[in-house]
Amino acid sequence: MSDLIPSISQLKTFRVAARCLSFKQAAGELNLTPSAVSHQIKSLEELLGTALFIRSTRDLELTEPGKEYLSLVDEVLQRLIHGTNKFINGHIQRTFTLTCLGSIAEQFILPYLALAKEKFPEVKFQIDTEIRNLDLAKENVDLAIRAGSGNWPELEVEKVIDTWIMPVCTRNYIKANPVASSSDFLNLTLIDIHDDLRGWKLWTKHQGLEDFSPPNVLVFKEPGTAIRAAEQGLGVLMAHIPLVLHQLNSRTLIAPIKKVVTSDMGVFAVYRPEQKDDEVLIYVKDLFFNVVQNYPNPPVFS
Repeated sequence: MSDLIPSISQLKTFRVAARCLSFKQAAGELNLTPSAVSHQIKSLEELLGTALFIRSTRDLELTEPGKEYLSLVDEVLQRLIHGTNKFINGHIQRTFTLTCLGSIAEQFILPYLALAKEKFPEVKFQIDTEIRNLDLAKENVDLAIRAGSGNWPELEVEKVIDTWIMPVCTRNYIKANPVASSSDFLNLTLIDIHDDLRGWKLWTKHQGLEDFSPPNVLVFKEPGTAIRAAEQGLGVLMAHIPLVLHQLNSRTLIAPIKKVVTSDMGVFAVYRPEQKDDEVLIYVKDLFFNVVQNYPNPPVFS
C-alpha cells in the first residue's frame, strides 16, 4: 500500500477553516469559494477516514480527532515554513523587515542597526515606518514593534516596556495658549488615541482633577498620526512615552507640565509563531529589548 499524504492545499485549507470555524470565512482568506473549501475538507476527511468537523446549520466545531489532527498540521506546516525559509535564505539574499513608528526607529533601532548588519552581513534589513493597520499574517513583515494593550490574537506577543503619558505640544502652541495647571487644558484643543479620552482622564486624575470633560477633542486611532497632528500645532497630545522621545529630545514637542503617569498601554514585539526560532528575529528583538531596558523607568525630564 502506497503512503497516503494529503496535499499542502488541503492542510492549509483545514488549518484556516479550523481557526475560523467557518467555511465561508476561510474561503475569503484563501481566495476560494465556500464549496471549494468544503470539497477539500471532505476529501481530507475521506483520506483520513474520520470526520474533522461537526457541521450544523449555523455552527462549525472541531471533533476530537479534528483537534488532534490540527495540532499535528500546525507543527508540520510551521516546520515546513521555517525549513523552507532557512533553505531559501541560504541561497538568495534575505530581506528582514521590521515595522515601527518613526520615533521608535530613530531612538532605538537606527543607532544600533549596524550591529545587526555586522552579525548577519548576508541579510538586507528594511525598516518600515509607514503608519497603517498591519496584518502580519498577510504582509511580508518579520517583526513589528507596536504600542497597545498587547491583544494581537494568534501572534507571538512579548512586552518590551511600559509606557507613560504626559501632555506635549509645540512651543508655539503653548506660547499662544499658556497653561498653569491641569484644569487649563479644558480650554484647549486636546489630542488622544482613545475615544473615551482615557489617557487624558488618567493623567488629570493624578493631578487632582476628577471631572475632566473637554469640549474640543481630536481623536486619532494610530499613535503616529496623533504625534503628527501635535507636531503640526493642532493641539495638545496626551503622548505615550517612549513613542515621542525623539520629538522631546529634538524639542519639536515640549511638555508644558512635566509630570508623567504610568499608562495602561505598553510597547510590544509582535511576530508570527512560525518565526519564533528565527535567529535573525531573535537577535534583532533581543537587541531592541536591551536598548529599551536601559531607559529610565519612569522617565525623568528636566
